[in-house]
Amino acid sequence: MLKPLRSIAANQITTDAAFDSDEEAFMVVGVPTYSIAVEDGDYNFRHHTIIDTFERIDLRMLGLQTAIMAVSGYSFANSAERPGKRLSPSEVHDLLVRTGLEPLYELDYPDKKPY
Repeated sequence: MLKPLRSIAANQITTDAAFDSDEEAFMVVGVPTYSIAVEDGDYNFRHHTIIDTFERIDLRMLGLQTAIMAVSGYSFANSAERPGKRLSPSEVHDLLVRTGLEPLYELDYPDKKPY
């Protein structure tokens, strides 16, 4: 699906479960989530810190990442098949158990049980 991005090494999609991203709220109700494997650059060093400011934006990386998101969105929207299925509540539970995320789920959502 992301073959056009192969030349910039951004053609790998992961569906790994994690609670360290904005995907958590979707994942716990069974909505498929995806991460495009790209080079992090200094993201983990800079993100949400005092040096995460507009004047430090790397314009080349911003352009590449914007292109990656545009091509990805277009590819997903025009795919002949759905890129993933919605998980049932029991499949969400199995995913949380299998990935060791159930204790974190219990902390984040103590009164909610989708399964």
